[in-house]
Amino acid sequence: MEDIFISGSIGSSKASTNLYYHVRKEMNINSSWLHIGDNMTSDYENALNM
Repeated sequence: MEDIFISGSIGSSKASTNLYYHVRKEMNINSSWLHIGDNMTSDYENALNM
């Protein structure tokens, strides 16, 4: 399965962690998933702290 979520298209941001919550809900995820990004704070630290 492959899905792509673009923060600007969804109206949520990684910086606020809203995008991560959106993805978890949409995909019905109760465990971990792969996220690829290029920003240490938004793509790594915020994802770990959600």
